[in-house]
Amino acid sequence: MSVVFGAWIAFFVVRMNVDVGPELNRAFIVATYSVIVLLGWVYPMFGQLHARALVNACIAARACPSCRYEFGELPARDDGCVTCPECGAGWRVPGAPADRGQ
Repeated sequence: MSVVFGAWIAFFVVRMNVDVGPELNRAFIVATYSVIVLLGWVYPMFGQLHARALVNACIAARACPSCRYEFGELPARDDGCVTCPECGAGWRVPGAPADRGQ
C-alpha cells in the first residue's frame, strides 16, 4: 500500500512541473518516496504495540480481550491458560487459581 501511495505522490510531483532543476526534482521525488515507504514499515509496528497494550489492560482487569467477558476467579488449566466460557479463547492470566481437577 505504501509503495503505491509513494509512487502516486512521486507521479503527482512530476506532473506539477516544478522546474527547480532536474537534480533537485529527482532528489525531492526520491526523498518523498523514501519517507512514504519508511512510514509504511514503521506504522504497523505501532499498531501491534497498541494492540498488545490493549490485551494486557484487559487481562489485568481480568476480562477476556476477545469478548470482554469477565474472568472473575475462573481456574487456569494445566497449561496455565484461563479459557473464556463465552468465546472459548484461552489467555494466560497471572495469578489465576490453579484447576484442582474439578
